[in-house]
Amino acid sequence: MSEFIHNHYQQIAGIFEDLWFYSEDFVQFITNKIIEHLSLKNTDILIDLGCGTGIYAKEINNQMQLHNPIICVDSSNKMLEQIPNNIKYKCIEMDAIEFSALSGTYNKIIIKELIHHINELELLLGNLFQSLTNGGILLLILLPPTIDYPLFSTALRKYEEFQPNYNNLASLLAKIGFHVAVDFVEYHERNSQV
Repeated sequence: MSEFIHNHYQQIAGIFEDLWFYSEDFVQFITNKIIEHLSLKNTDILIDLGCGTGIYAKEINNQMQLHNPIICVDSSNKMLEQIPNNIKYKCIEMDAIEFSALSGTYNKIIIKELIHHINELELLLGNLFQSLTNGGILLLILLPPTIDYPLFSTALRKYEEFQPNYNNLASLLAKIGFHVAVDFVEYHERNSQV
């Protein structure tokens, strides 16, 4: 991750969840999908790589009782400060590639909306492959190649320029040795009547 991007997240950490507001229903929906796709069990050792403020780690802990703390890794100490300081989380301030090079064995890893910040994808994914137990699962979550967000046009173009194509990522993962499955999940906001 570039120093510019790192500094950006340091500056917005305290208001990140306000800037990228996700409804409680949306967070619960995505978390259900994360738990489902990871086949998450309460005995798993889960890494949330690029966890940011821990939005999904916190909701996973709301939905199930894990025996091990979720290992929340982010290069921004300011983002990690938004995660509760208790035994449910082990926060590590570290760059994703640096973390992936550490010795350690895990059976579940989630990377959500981080991959477009990584310059050395093959190195990162190769290291993670070596860290996974036999039968372990890496869940890589991407936004679509184009988005309809209320951003200015330059920001949307930058997003599209840096967002990796899922087909290219699937090919790279297979080359590394992962068994790859691609799924598309669409959230439809539930309308409530007053």
